[in-house]
Amino acid sequence: MNTQHDQFVRMVRTPEDQLAFQQCMATAFSYSMDSAAFQPKTPEELALQPFETWVAGQPASSGYVVHDFDVWFNGKLARTSGIGGVATLPEARSQGGIRAIFEEQLPDSYRKGYVFSMLFPFSHVFYRKFGYELVQRSHVYTVPLQSLSSFSDRSRGCAPLPVQLVTDGASLTEIHDAFGRQCSLSIHRKPTQWHFVSRDPVKAVNFTYRIGDKAFVTIRGHEGEEGTLHVRDLGYTDREGLFALLGFLYTMRASYEKALITLPDSVPLTAMVPECYEAKDKVSAHGMARIVNVVRALELMPYPNHPGTFTVKVRDAQIAENDHTFAVKYTAGGESVSVTIADDAVPDLTVSIQRLTQLVTGSLTLSEAMWTGDIECPDPDRFDGLFPHQDIYFDDPF
Repeated sequence: MNTQHDQFVRMVRTPEDQLAFQQCMATAFSYSMDSAAFQPKTPEELALQPFETWVAGQPASSGYVVHDFDVWFNGKLARTSGIGGVATLPEARSQGGIRAIFEEQLPDSYRKGYVFSMLFPFSHVFYRKFGYELVQRSHVYTVPLQSLSSFSDRSRGCAPLPVQLVTDGASLTEIHDAFGRQCSLSIHRKPTQWHFVSRDPVKAVNFTYRIGDKAFVTIRGHEGEEGTLHVRDLGYTDREGLFALLGFLYTMRASYEKALITLPDSVPLTAMVPECYEAKDKVSAHGMARIVNVVRALELMPYPNHPGTFTVKVRDAQIAENDHTFAVKYTAGGESVSVTIADDAVPDLTVSIQRLTQLVTGSLTLSEAMWTGDIECPDPDRFDGLFPHQDIYFDDPF
């Protein structure tokens, strides 16, 4: 396949491309690799991998990995890609290799049934060119463990839940899925996608604990700052599950002074501890996403408890099927949603694919999006109840 950038774009299948991409990543990310010891995978092994690798150049000088996920969105599962390992050899940079791949890989993902795509950017400006936009602003709290005393079993007057060290993440799927139904774009982890859980916790100094049937947490200590307990992963079923999780962290106060923990938007830890000054909240830009299939995303998004209609004109430079005006008709609560192409209609809303992604996922409400200037909406009242704010929480490495 030849692109406008005169790059040879393809999915990695040959041993030569497999080796070239691994060398490309090792060079780009400055780590050692023994090329002579490299063992390419067979076509059968490649077919079993939960990801694809795309490269450009001959030999491959740019490339990235497309991971296959299902994510929770409005309580439903949506197929989503996770873009990772984006790498270009120094001598091939600024020559359009990554752009060439996105121009072919994104339409391919549309044809394969993906609804969203996510990534962790080194530069928001760079990935915005390919339709991605910031959707996740993470609340990272630093809190003294002593401040969590009110969540202890004794303070809450409840029987302690059994705590169990876990070495197989699959046993936590039910808890994590309950958490995911509350947080848009949270990954429904397959058995091979529990990267935070260590098979040998003592060797890894990385411990995952199941707290009854209500919560789990992965912790690692002294990572960068002495006396700080790092919460690397968590999940809980409900309010009681979160309280049990925080109460378990409180039991670690003899070993650690404070905890570093990332929580969803809707959990105001500063308001939950006795002294709000003690819980330091740092909000960081954490993850980007883009809609891959506008029709499916509009069908799956939350709708108000009344019927309605609207038209939205979408600009998408990479996926032609999204570059249309869509007419949306929905019943109360979105039990039935019809989305059709209506390019002759006068749009009630005109947006880029980046801005629509923020609205549909609940990263920005319409009133918030209006501040960006990248949106046209003559009658915002028409969208009353649409595009509500949602918790967005994904941190799986990919």
